[in-house]
Amino acid sequence: MTTTSPQTSDQLTLLNTPAEPPIFLRIAGALGKFLIKYPLGAIGLFVIVIFVLMAAVPALFTPLASQSSDHVIGVHIADRFLTPNSTAWFGTNGLGRDVYARLIYGARTAVLIGFGAVLLGKGLSTFLGILSAFMGGWTDAILQRFVEVFQSIPTILFLIIAVVSFEPRLPAIGPLSSSMLVIVLCVSIDTGFQSSRTVRGVALALREETYVEAAISLGASNSRIMYQHILPNLFQYVIVSASLFVGAAVLLESVVSFLGYGVQPPNPSWGRELNDAREELARYPHLAVFPGLFIFATVWSFNMFGDALRDKLDPRLRGSN
Repeated sequence: MTTTSPQTSDQLTLLNTPAEPPIFLRIAGALGKFLIKYPLGAIGLFVIVIFVLMAAVPALFTPLASQSSDHVIGVHIADRFLTPNSTAWFGTNGLGRDVYARLIYGARTAVLIGFGAVLLGKGLSTFLGILSAFMGGWTDAILQRFVEVFQSIPTILFLIIAVVSFEPRLPAIGPLSSSMLVIVLCVSIDTGFQSSRTVRGVALALREETYVEAAISLGASNSRIMYQHILPNLFQYVIVSASLFVGAAVLLESVVSFLGYGVQPPNPSWGRELNDAREELARYPHLAVFPGLFIFATVWSFNMFGDALRDKLDPRLRGSN
C-alpha cells in the first residue's frame, strides 16, 4: 500500500487548481456583469469616465484650432455670436470665445469642485457622525446644535455670503482659484454638517451590534472601536452617498456661477456660460442649450451610477428613494 506524502498532496492540489485569470479579464468580467444588471448605472459610469478625461486631458476632445488658451479665454470681437459650424462646433459667445472649448475646459472646474467638496465633506460628515453617535452626552448635544444651525441656512445663501466675504482674502492654491477654493470649502462644510446626522443614525445602529458590545466588554478603547469596527461598516454608505453627492456639488457650483458669485471670468465654468447666455437667449439659444446639456449629463450620470452602486453594495436599499 502506497501513501502520499503531505508535500506531494499539496503539489497535486496546486496542479488541479485552475489558474486565476489576469486582472484585466476579471475587471472586464465585473464590468460586463455590471452592464447587464445595471445598464443605466453602466451608462452613467461611462459618462463619468468621459467627464474625468475631459478635465484631465481636455486637448483630446478639442480640435487643433481650439486647443490654444486664446480660444478659451481670449477676446475675438470679429467672431462674436457665430452659430455652430465646422470650426466652432457649438458656436461662439459674446466675446468670440469658442463655446465648445470653454465647456471642455470647464469640466476641470467641475471636477475640482465636485470631487474636492466630496472628499472634504464626506470626511467631515463621517468624523462628526461617528463622534456624535459613539460619544453621546454633551458631545452629541453640542454637535447636533451646530448641525441644526447649518440645516436652517439655505445652502445657496450660505455660499453667496461666503464667496463675497472670503474670496478676496484667500489665495489661489494650485489649479484652484480663490473663488473655487471658497466654493469647495463652503460646500464641504455645509454638506458635511448636514449629512453628518444621517451618518450618526447609521453609526447609532452599528453601536448596538453584538461585535461592538463584545469589543467594549473586552476593554477596547473608544478610538479603536470607532476606527476598527464602526468606520469599516460605514464605508459602503459613505461611498454610495459620495457618488450621489458629486453631481449635487457640480450643480451647486453651476447655480452659484450662474448667479455671478462663483468662478470668475475668464476662467471657464458651465454655470458662467449659462450666465453669459441670458441676455442673448432669444437670438442665440444654443449658448444656453449646450452648457445646460453638459450639466444635465453630468448630474444624471452621477445619480444613475450612485443608484446602481447603492443597489450593488447594499441590496436592502434596492428600489428606495
